[in-house]
Amino acid sequence: MNTKDPAWLLAARALLGTREAAGIANNASILGWAKTLGAKVLGMVYNADSVPWCGLFVAHALRDGGVDLSDMKVAVRAKAWATWGAALAADRLAPGAILVFDREGGGHVAFYVGEDASHYHVLGGNQGDCV
Repeated sequence: MNTKDPAWLLAARALLGTREAAGIANNASILGWAKTLGAKVLGMVYNADSVPWCGLFVAHALRDGGVDLSDMKVAVRAKAWATWGAALAADRLAPGAILVFDREGGGHVAFYVGEDASHYHVLGGNQGDCV
């Protein structure tokens, strides 16, 4: 961790280890994030941690980091984050930047934490069903 990391990245790091509940159960913390953010920001009523929650994680960490999300719509959808904020060139990325990825069946959103010669390193929710 870097002491210069933005507040939302610190909030995200504090959630390392959070994971979905197995089977039909739900993690009360993840559902609590959704309840706090509400359907207006999330774009839906979120009621099960089996529903992809990477966007929910990003929204929760940003909100806990003091970011106003009142202009955000459908935050639960990963690809909705591609049009939020200002676009950055790859050489301008800094820890805490939001990266949106395409994947089969949809997208994924997470916070940039670094990179090597061939990969970006990210911190996100719903990566292997956990943070």
